[in-house]
Amino acid sequence: ISKDKIIFNSSYQESTLFYSKIAHKTKIKVRSNSSDYIKSISGFSGLKGGSFNFDANSYNGALRGRFTMKDTTMRGFALFNNILALINTVPSLVIFKDPRYSKSGYVIKKGEINFTKQDSIIYFNNISLIGYSADITGSGYINTSSNKIDLKLKISTLKDISKIIKNIPLVGYLFLGKNGKVSTTIKVSGSLIK
Repeated sequence: ISKDKIIFNSSYQESTLFYSKIAHKTKIKVRSNSSDYIKSISGFSGLKGGSFNFDANSYNGALRGRFTMKDTTMRGFALFNNILALINTVPSLVIFKDPRYSKSGYVIKKGEINFTKQDSIIYFNNISLIGYSADITGSGYINTSSNKIDLKLKISTLKDISKIIKNIPLVGYLFLGKNGKVSTTIKVSGSLIK
């Protein structure tokens, strides 16, 4: 700590945290192979296992950043788990059920969330989650003071079947469209409080 400068470095097991504040500029970097470490610094307990990177820069009150994850399971996060459970009910009646999706959560191979926080609003500029049972992309915002959420998500399911169908000329395009995926768009809005 020196006048208008603060620089902090920390490491614990397989995790590191760097924080600096110089005048009105703040920088945060986290590298971790522990979901327990992410829980301890963020309070969010919805991830189990995996590796994580968090990079954020703040200037004059606006925080911009990126959160990436790899080989983790999202669980206990009702919004995503309920959406995926609903989408998987129809395929599971036939032969398309993916055994890697269950009540234990949504397994993410890799994911990236780009965000901006301005006052009490967190804008999700880009959400991209690549999973075994489904891929999720989208954008939106959460207002932490009014507890309102507004997200638009595109969820692609039946990934293994889509890979086969998209390689059949004409038929693949008719069933899957030009992006080659079975997908649905969902709008999530309302209050975060029951």
